[in-house]
Amino acid sequence: MDRNLDPFSSDDLPEAATAKRPRTVLLVARPLDTNMNHILSKLGANIARLTPPLSDWNPTAAPPRMSENLCFARHMAICIVSSEIWSDGARDFKDRFSSGRFWEHVGSWLTASTAAAGQHGIPGSCARWNDAQIESIESAEILGTTKLSNEEISTGGKRRLGRLGSHYSVVDH
Repeated sequence: MDRNLDPFSSDDLPEAATAKRPRTVLLVARPLDTNMNHILSKLGANIARLTPPLSDWNPTAAPPRMSENLCFARHMAICIVSSEIWSDGARDFKDRFSSGRFWEHVGSWLTASTAAAGQHGIPGSCARWNDAQIESIESAEILGTTKLSNEEISTGGKRRLGRLGSHYSVVDH
């Protein structure tokens, strides 16, 4: 699928257009980068994948849940995908995740090869993941939906905080 087909996260749309319709907010997990897994394996923590590869996930069923892949040594990120795309059972999960944007903490141990480029000057913010990163997703958990723009999410909702008080949440309840 062409990554620019997602009308709610395309780079060429104005920021306000990304928040017009609901988008699904997911927590996704994938293995840590190879350097960190190498260190953990030297400590006796062999980190095996517990879920099938992404390409084997049934597109008409829910993705493997976090509870099916419990392990302390996983990289987790927030993925936001158009709700229309996420609920389309005709799309495989690779297409769904490819259309999304990812927010992740890029600690100092992450190398440039594993950290996705950020947006709004914030590393790991509103990034597209490459095919290898998407294929490495092991589980996903739906957290809810949002109508916030990518910029509002990336900057912590600073504009909204002034109007709404001190509470800020990406997920609509």
